[in-house]
Amino acid sequence: MDRLRFVGVALAKTRLGWHLGILHRKAGQPAAILHLARDRVLCNEAPREAYSWVQLRLPEARLRALAAHCRRIWERNGASNLRYAFRYEGAAFDAAGELELTPDTNGLSCATFVLAAFQSLGVRLLAFEDWPPANDEDLSGREQIIALLCHRNGDPAWRNVLQGELRSPRFHPIEVVAATLRAPEACPTPWRTATLGRCELEGTLRVRCVPLLT
Repeated sequence: MDRLRFVGVALAKTRLGWHLGILHRKAGQPAAILHLARDRVLCNEAPREAYSWVQLRLPEARLRALAAHCRRIWERNGASNLRYAFRYEGAAFDAAGELELTPDTNGLSCATFVLAAFQSLGVRLLAFEDWPPANDEDLSGREQIIALLCHRNGDPAWRNVLQGELRSPRFHPIEVVAATLRAPEACPTPWRTATLGRCELEGTLRVRCVPLLT
Protein backbone atom coordinates (compact mmCIF):
# COMPACT_ATOMS: atom_id res chain seq x y z
CA MET A 1 0.00 0.00 0.00
CA ASP A 2 3.04 2.25 -0.16
CA ARG A 3 1.96 3.21 -3.68
CA LEU A 4 -1.33 4.70 -2.52
CA ARG A 5 -1.88 8.25 -3.78
CA PHE A 6 -3.87 9.63 -0.84
CA VAL A 7 -7.20 7.77 -1.34
CA GLY A 8 -8.40 4.37 -2.49
CA VAL A 9 -10.89 1.71 -1.45
CA ALA A 10 -9.96 -1.45 0.45
CA LEU A 11 -11.83 -4.75 0.44
CA ALA A 12 -11.60 -7.83 2.67
CA LYS A 13 -13.51 -11.06 3.16
CA THR A 14 -15.18 -11.50 6.56
CA ARG A 15 -17.24 -14.30 8.01
CA LEU A 16 -20.38 -12.52 6.86
CA GLY A 17 -19.16 -11.59 3.39
CA TRP A 18 -17.19 -8.78 1.81
CA HIS A 19 -16.28 -5.70 3.82
CA LEU A 20 -15.30 -2.30 2.43
CA GLY A 21 -13.46 0.75 3.71
CA ILE A 22 -11.60 3.85 2.58
CA LEU A 23 -7.84 3.68 2.38
CA HIS A 24 -6.40 7.15 3.00
CA ARG A 25 -3.13 8.78 3.90
CA LYS A 26 -1.58 12.13 4.63
CA ALA A 27 1.62 12.97 2.77
CA GLY A 28 4.59 11.38 4.51
CA GLN A 29 2.46 9.21 6.81
CA PRO A 30 1.36 5.55 6.70
CA ALA A 31 -1.99 4.67 5.18
CA ALA A 32 -5.01 3.94 7.36
CA ILE A 33 -8.35 2.35 6.58
CA LEU A 34 -11.51 4.15 7.68
CA HIS A 35 -14.49 1.80 7.83
CA LEU A 36 -17.82 1.23 9.51
CA ALA A 37 -17.22 -2.14 11.17
CA ARG A 38 -20.69 -2.49 12.70
CA ASP A 39 -23.38 -0.45 14.43
CA ARG A 40 -21.77 2.51 16.25
CA VAL A 41 -18.26 1.18 15.56
CA LEU A 42 -16.29 3.37 13.18
CA CYS A 43 -12.63 2.33 12.89
CA ASN A 44 -9.54 4.07 11.56
CA GLU A 45 -6.63 1.67 11.69
CA ALA A 46 -3.61 0.25 9.94
CA PRO A 47 -4.66 -2.01 7.04
CA ARG A 48 -4.35 -5.75 7.46
CA GLU A 49 -2.61 -7.94 4.91
CA ALA A 50 -5.93 -9.51 3.97
CA TYR A 51 -7.15 -6.35 2.24
CA SER A 52 -7.17 -5.89 -1.51
CA TRP A 53 -7.27 -2.28 -2.63
CA VAL A 54 -7.62 -0.05 -5.68
CA GLN A 55 -6.53 3.51 -6.27
CA LEU A 56 -9.15 6.22 -6.78
CA ARG A 57 -8.01 8.04 -9.92
CA LEU A 58 -8.55 11.76 -9.41
CA PRO A 59 -6.31 14.83 -9.67
CA GLU A 60 -3.94 15.13 -6.73
CA ALA A 61 -5.66 18.19 -5.29
CA ARG A 62 -9.00 16.35 -5.10
CA LEU A 63 -7.38 13.25 -3.61
CA ARG A 64 -5.71 15.35 -0.91
CA ALA A 65 -9.02 17.07 -0.17
CA LEU A 66 -10.81 13.73 0.11
CA ALA A 67 -8.10 12.31 2.39
CA ALA A 68 -8.44 15.37 4.63
CA HIS A 69 -12.22 14.88 4.64
CA CYS A 70 -11.72 11.28 5.80
CA ARG A 71 -9.72 12.60 8.74
CA ARG A 72 -12.53 15.04 9.58
CA ILE A 73 -15.10 12.24 9.42
CA TRP A 74 -12.99 10.23 11.86
CA GLU A 75 -12.50 13.19 14.19
CA ARG A 76 -16.23 13.91 14.22
CA ASN A 77 -17.48 10.32 14.45
CA GLY A 78 -14.70 8.43 16.19
CA ALA A 79 -16.90 8.23 19.28
CA SER A 80 -18.92 5.70 17.27
CA ASN A 81 -22.27 7.42 16.88
CA LEU A 82 -22.85 6.20 13.31
CA ARG A 83 -25.68 3.70 13.04
CA TYR A 84 -25.56 0.65 10.81
CA ALA A 85 -28.52 0.45 8.44
CA PHE A 86 -29.38 -0.85 4.97
CA ARG A 87 -31.33 1.87 3.13
CA TYR A 88 -29.25 4.40 1.21
CA GLU A 89 -30.64 7.29 -0.84
CA GLY A 90 -27.71 9.65 -1.23
CA ALA A 91 -26.61 10.56 2.29
CA ALA A 92 -23.31 12.46 2.58
CA PHE A 93 -21.08 14.07 5.19
CA ASP A 94 -20.99 17.84 5.55
CA ALA A 95 -17.81 19.95 5.62
CA ALA A 96 -17.34 19.28 9.34
CA GLY A 97 -17.68 15.51 8.91
CA GLU A 98 -21.25 15.29 10.22
CA LEU A 99 -23.47 12.73 8.51
CA GLU A 100 -26.49 14.25 6.77
CA LEU A 101 -29.08 11.52 6.29
CA THR A 102 -31.80 11.79 3.69
CA PRO A 103 -35.48 11.36 4.68
CA ASP A 104 -36.50 7.79 5.56
CA THR A 105 -32.91 6.65 6.09
CA ASN A 106 -31.31 5.73 9.38
CA GLY A 107 -27.63 4.95 8.89
CA LEU A 108 -25.03 3.38 6.63
CA SER A 109 -23.50 0.02 5.76
CA CYS A 110 -19.79 -0.48 5.13
CA ALA A 111 -20.38 0.07 1.40
CA THR A 112 -22.69 3.06 1.68
CA PHE A 113 -20.32 4.65 4.19
CA VAL A 114 -17.79 4.80 1.34
CA LEU A 115 -20.42 6.15 -1.05
CA ALA A 116 -21.43 8.85 1.43
CA ALA A 117 -17.87 9.93 2.17
CA PHE A 118 -16.99 10.22 -1.51
CA GLN A 119 -20.27 11.89 -2.42
CA SER A 120 -19.49 14.58 0.14
CA LEU A 121 -16.89 16.01 -2.24
CA GLY A 122 -18.79 15.37 -5.45
CA VAL A 123 -17.45 11.90 -6.25
CA ARG A 124 -20.64 9.97 -6.98
CA LEU A 125 -19.57 6.39 -7.62
CA LEU A 126 -22.95 4.69 -8.17
CA ALA A 127 -26.22 5.73 -9.77
CA PHE A 128 -27.91 4.43 -6.61
CA GLU A 129 -31.44 5.14 -7.80
CA ASP A 130 -30.88 2.49 -10.51
CA TRP A 131 -30.51 -0.41 -8.03
CA PRO A 132 -33.28 -3.04 -7.71
CA PRO A 133 -34.71 -4.25 -4.40
CA ALA A 134 -32.68 -6.77 -2.42
CA ASN A 135 -32.92 -10.37 -3.64
CA ASP A 136 -33.31 -13.53 -1.56
CA GLU A 137 -29.55 -13.97 -1.14
CA ASP A 138 -29.27 -10.38 0.09
CA LEU A 139 -32.13 -10.94 2.55
CA SER A 140 -30.45 -14.01 4.02
CA GLY A 141 -27.20 -12.12 4.54
CA ARG A 142 -29.00 -9.19 6.10
CA GLU A 143 -30.85 -11.43 8.52
CA GLN A 144 -27.49 -12.75 9.73
CA ILE A 145 -26.19 -9.21 10.15
CA ILE A 146 -29.31 -8.19 12.12
CA ALA A 147 -28.93 -11.17 14.43
CA LEU A 148 -25.29 -10.33 15.09
CA LEU A 149 -25.74 -6.58 15.51
CA CYS A 150 -28.73 -6.87 17.81
CA HIS A 151 -26.97 -9.50 19.88
CA ARG A 152 -24.07 -7.08 20.23
CA ASN A 153 -25.95 -3.90 21.11
CA GLY A 154 -29.04 -5.39 22.78
CA ASP A 155 -31.32 -2.88 21.04
CA PRO A 156 -34.64 -4.48 20.00
CA ALA A 157 -35.91 -1.17 18.62
CA TRP A 158 -33.00 -1.08 16.17
CA ARG A 159 -33.85 -4.61 15.07
CA ASN A 160 -37.26 -3.27 14.02
CA VAL A 161 -35.61 -0.44 12.08
CA LEU A 162 -33.36 -2.87 10.22
CA GLN A 163 -36.20 -5.29 9.55
CA GLY A 164 -38.09 -2.43 7.92
CA GLU A 165 -35.19 -1.89 5.52
CA LEU A 166 -34.62 -5.50 4.48
CA ARG A 167 -35.95 -5.09 0.95
CA SER A 168 -34.09 -1.86 0.23
CA PRO A 169 -31.47 -2.09 -2.55
CA ARG A 170 -28.19 -3.65 -1.59
CA PHE A 171 -25.00 -1.94 -2.69
CA HIS A 172 -22.42 -4.72 -2.76
CA PRO A 173 -18.88 -3.80 -1.69
CA ILE A 174 -17.42 -5.28 -4.88
CA GLU A 175 -19.80 -3.16 -6.96
CA VAL A 176 -18.32 -0.10 -5.26
CA VAL A 177 -14.82 -1.35 -6.10
CA ALA A 178 -15.86 -1.90 -9.72
CA ALA A 179 -17.18 1.67 -9.87
CA THR A 180 -13.97 3.01 -8.31
CA LEU A 181 -12.00 1.40 -11.12
CA ARG A 182 -14.15 3.30 -13.62
CA ALA A 183 -14.00 6.65 -11.82
CA PRO A 184 -14.19 9.43 -12.60
CA GLU A 185 -14.86 9.14 -16.35
CA ALA A 186 -17.66 6.55 -16.21
CA CYS A 187 -19.32 7.53 -12.94
CA PRO A 188 -21.91 7.40 -11.62
CA THR A 189 -21.92 3.72 -12.59
CA PRO A 190 -25.35 2.18 -13.34
CA TRP A 191 -26.47 -1.06 -11.71
CA ARG A 192 -25.99 -3.38 -14.68
CA THR A 193 -22.45 -2.14 -15.31
CA ALA A 194 -21.53 -2.42 -11.63
CA THR A 195 -22.96 -5.95 -11.50
CA LEU A 196 -20.90 -7.02 -14.51
CA GLY A 197 -17.83 -5.47 -12.93
CA ARG A 198 -18.53 -7.36 -9.72
CA CYS A 199 -18.70 -10.67 -11.60
CA GLU A 200 -15.39 -9.96 -13.28
CA LEU A 201 -13.67 -9.07 -10.01
CA GLU A 202 -15.00 -11.77 -7.70
CA GLY A 203 -12.80 -14.51 -9.12
CA THR A 204 -9.60 -12.52 -8.74
CA LEU A 205 -9.94 -11.11 -5.23
CA ARG A 206 -8.32 -12.52 -2.13
CA VAL A 207 -10.57 -14.65 0.03
CA ARG A 208 -8.71 -14.71 3.36
CA CYS A 209 -11.15 -14.16 6.22
CA VAL A 210 -10.67 -11.32 8.73
CA PRO A 211 -12.98 -11.01 11.77
CA LEU A 212 -14.31 -7.48 11.34
CA LEU A 213 -17.89 -8.35 12.20
CA THR A 214 -17.44 -11.12 14.77
